[in-house]
Amino acid sequence: MFFSLIIGTLNRSECIKYCLESLRNQIYKEFEIIIIDQSEDDLTEKVLYDFRDLVIVYKRVHFKGLSKARNEAIHHAKGDYLCLIDDDAYYSDDYLSNIEKHIRSNKKIIVSGYLWNTITKRDFVNYKVLTDGKKLSYRQVIRYCPSPAISFPKEIISVSGYFDEEFGVGAKYGAGEETDFILRAMSNGYTVRYFNDVKAKHPHEKLAMITSSVDIKKKRTYSFGFGAMYEKQFCLRNGIKILLPFTEKIIKLKLKCLLHRKKEYIEEKNAFWQGKKEYKITHSKRSIDNGYRDK
Repeated sequence: MFFSLIIGTLNRSECIKYCLESLRNQIYKEFEIIIIDQSEDDLTEKVLYDFRDLVIVYKRVHFKGLSKARNEAIHHAKGDYLCLIDDDAYYSDDYLSNIEKHIRSNKKIIVSGYLWNTITKRDFVNYKVLTDGKKLSYRQVIRYCPSPAISFPKEIISVSGYFDEEFGVGAKYGAGEETDFILRAMSNGYTVRYFNDVKAKHPHEKLAMITSSVDIKKKRTYSFGFGAMYEKQFCLRNGIKILLPFTEKIIKLKLKCLLHRKKEYIEEKNAFWQGKKEYKITHSKRSIDNGYRDK
């Protein structure tokens, strides 16, 4: 089994160094690293000089957007399985060997792993409610599958299409790209399974203090993106499957506004509905079906 590890990066040369160190230490060695660099400088490329022992496909691009970067990387990928790697995450030494172990008997599953939040010093999400190795529902995928720990067979692209370039960091809708991607794959018969021995930390401990501040604008952008993501799934007729997490999201947003009465929570709630409304206005069923298949 050969893996292609996909990294989209933008002005994060200090971060990617720690990420590459963790990939260098992988027990399982059958992999390539594909880096799509959207930076305005050459600092990231210079970092790669210290990692010439790794198989790295590096491409400097002039466009912006995480989904665009991932789609570009997929075009260059030679691996049977593709792993989404965050440039500021740090991966356990047995990360790939454990994925390989889990997919050995079933090469059609999407693997979701465990992510430790180095800022809050706790699980990124509440993994305790998940059963190791079990199939995840639509609700569980939306709530418990962060992108730095997702791997999937490359063949999904030919079935479900690429990442929707309207979603994700740097795009019109600033979040939800990997969730949309996985839900589309599930609609085409793929299953998602969580494994607690597929471990990553985010961000690296040495970067936690630098990235610990919470940007209210980012929270609005994230909420706007997920509002659009939900509307897209409704348009794709996944309404029944996502109704529960959608309802939970609405209740959570309302409770935060009622209990805390902070401006940032009101803005977050409004951004969610604005994203949902805007996506509904600007997209037809046909454009949703055909907008990302032929990248």
